[in-house]
Amino acid sequence: VKCQMLIVSCCVSVSIVQTLKKKIGNEIPSKKAAEPASSGAKEKKQSGFTEEQKKIFSHFFKKAHVTEKATQLHAQNQYTFIVHETTTKFQTKAAIEKLFAVTVENVRMITIPRKKRMRGRLEGWKKGLRKAVVRVKEGQTIDMQ
Repeated sequence: VKCQMLIVSCCVSVSIVQTLKKKIGNEIPSKKAAEPASSGAKEKKQSGFTEEQKKIFSHFFKKAHVTEKATQLHAQNQYTFIVHETTTKFQTKAAIEKLFAVTVENVRMITIPRKKRMRGRLEGWKKGLRKAVVRVKEGQTIDMQ
């Protein structure tokens, strides 16, 4: 049962990342060769976001945080995003409501500090990050497909 849940959650996680990238216009190139267009001119695919929405997303958010735990939170109407370090709860709430047309009930911000790491005698730092866990109104979802 746990193995089946893991497989399902991984598939859902991959699909969320792919659809989010498609919505903002950053498609991952496939390994298959692109088929030539019959008229010679390439047709542009219509993305789900307008130019203004793309600017809003890139200004506040880095990417959707896709892990097994974050995928399990979707059942509770909670979605996790990695945001820029200066982004506030209020900015996150306003951006999510504007981008996805949902009502945000709660935003929790989590700041993970950078950590010192050693590789032999060399010192370095592991990057920290800031996450936003957004809970939307019951019955509403952020469509990642």
